[in-house]
Amino acid sequence: MLNLVSFVGIFGLCFIAWCFSEDRRDIPWKVLMWGIGLQLVIGALVFLVPPTRDLVLVLNDVLNAVIDASEAGARFLFTDLFVPQPGTEPSGPI
Repeated sequence: MLNLVSFVGIFGLCFIAWCFSEDRRDIPWKVLMWGIGLQLVIGALVFLVPPTRDLVLVLNDVLNAVIDASEAGARFLFTDLFVPQPGTEPSGPI
């Protein structure tokens, strides 16, 4: 059910963008369809092909290691002036 909501959300965001556009008649349909198509293909690869899912998980682990290392460096350099104490999580996406 959640995937269906996400699928409908793609078109909902396109509709909102159309509502706020200046020239509603001049829509680059080819670009729009390519963008939506790429999102659907990448989403299907991540959800349906296990090696792709594993690759995304490995990339997630690598990026988390980089973030942890940069936080440790900032804590070393700035002590408690800049970086929150361990155990406190950021309030939103980074």
